[in-house]
Amino acid sequence: MSVANTTGWAHRHGVPLRSRGGGSHHSALHVADSAACHPEISRRAFTGPHAEQRLRRFARCPAHPTRTEAAHNLGIHPSVLINQIRILEQNLGPPLLKRAERGRARQATEFGQQVADAVEEMPGDWWTGRQGPEDRRSS
Repeated sequence: MSVANTTGWAHRHGVPLRSRGGGSHHSALHVADSAACHPEISRRAFTGPHAEQRLRRFARCPAHPTRTEAAHNLGIHPSVLINQIRILEQNLGPPLLKRAERGRARQATEFGQQVADAVEEMPGDWWTGRQGPEDRRSS
């Protein structure tokens, strides 16, 4: 598979890409600086340059009954959203979402709702990463 095909697939499915060369390392080196300006509850999620994107996408999940519906609304593939939530749960500790039961929609845990609320309360200009499909729609 060529680089062009891989890049095209990644863009279509909302997979964040790192730019090439030395410039790509700047964002990775300044993750701690970026975390300092975010709510304390979400700071442990800053393990890489795309943490803000993961948090922003997770914060929009509680408004939808399923992760699949949330992913489609965000313009990304459901597996991307599921993996991003899994990474957040690994970094933050407690689970963010309760398992759905028959006849009941998936809901945020108490901790997950606190994280989502903290992210939603951030000023609009906190988002400094590459715009994804969900960001272009809300502009």
